[in-house]
Amino acid sequence: MVSLKCVLSRIDIATLDKGGVSCILSSTGCVTLDVPNGGVVYSSAQVVGSVATYSCDAVNGYVLSEAGTRTCAQSGWTGSDITCECKTQFMCLTCEST
Repeated sequence: MVSLKCVLSRIDIATLDKGGVSCILSSTGCVTLDVPNGGVVYSSAQVVGSVATYSCDAVNGYVLSEAGTRTCAQSGWTGSDITCECKTQFMCLTCEST
């Protein structure tokens, strides 16, 4: 979730300067992550500091494309999308599906 917090600057009566409005964009959470084909994503929450852990169906030939965790930060999830790659083609029934 992204929120916009705006604060009206003080009013200077001596100069009749009304000041201005300053806004700060802040993130209080992250979007829901896509579940990779042949895998799952475990995350208890999507708030800043939460960790999402990926796991692939190794029994059916899938392995992680990279490290299996991402952390929710102010700017969104760290890293890039994690996928499950089919390493044993004859075992993966859905490797080529889109």
